[in-house]
Amino acid sequence: MAPVKKLIPVLGLDQAALSSIRTVLARNKSYLYIKRKIDIETADRVKALNLAGIAIEEEPQRFYPLGGSAASCPRRSERRQ
Repeated sequence: MAPVKKLIPVLGLDQAALSSIRTVLARNKSYLYIKRKIDIETADRVKALNLAGIAIEEEPQRFYPLGGSAASCPRRSERRQ
């Protein structure tokens, strides 16, 4: 739990988040997201702490060049022969 306490000011965690983390860790889970979707600067600050057992994992993110409003529109696909 000590590494998580060092992350509190960096990630801006509140007591509710800390309590939730404690609950999950008490169940002996081997993998836990502490906070997702952080910016690059915050990720760099976490890496600089060099905490054992704490890793930064990049997640793929969809990009819609025309914006998200057309993302759910069905597309018609035809095979040409």
